[in-house]
Amino acid sequence: MHVLGHLNGKGILMVNGTAKGEVSYDISVFQSASSKSASGSLQGDMDVLFEVFTAGKSQLRLRDGQVIDIILSEVTGEDATIKVSGPVPGF
Repeated sequence: MHVLGHLNGKGILMVNGTAKGEVSYDISVFQSASSKSASGSLQGDMDVLFEVFTAGKSQLRLRDGQVIDIILSEVTGEDATIKVSGPVPGF
């Protein structure tokens, strides 16, 4: 598996299309033999991250306005680990 690229910046964390708060994101996009995947981290308000974590599926509006589907897999204070659950624009 090798890294295709990275996405980073400030974005808006959303649940069902409703904005919950601003976060900083750092996402890596990977290519394996047969598929692409992406994962990374978010930094933001602890209460917002926890609310979105308990909601399950959520979205992240990237700095360019595009929206990706994500799942928060772990929240520790103001940091969260994410997995992108759909396509990543530009990759």
